[in-house]
Amino acid sequence: MNHKANLNKVKSQLTRFISFRREREIVFKDIKIYYETDSAILVELEDQSVWLPKAEIKIEKQKKSATITVPFWLVKKKFPAHKYKQFSNI
Repeated sequence: MNHKANLNKVKSQLTRFISFRREREIVFKDIKIYYETDSAILVELEDQSVWLPKAEIKIEKQKKSATITVPFWLVKKKFPAHKYKQFSNI
């Protein structure tokens, strides 16, 4: 199986994965923001509560949830042992 086929297989297995952009971002949808300060938000991703700095992410708020675009480097930092590390060679 070639690299592109492997990538497509891994992408399809991610539970909250929406898109992997050329800018190396991961977009999460239907995320609940539990707490918000001027500089960060507290969210739950993949059964783990994490603080995300607002300066590094994009937030699109809906009525009861949000779509959050997170740079890949930040996902790797917040979830070091997580399945997203499979994209480290992209």
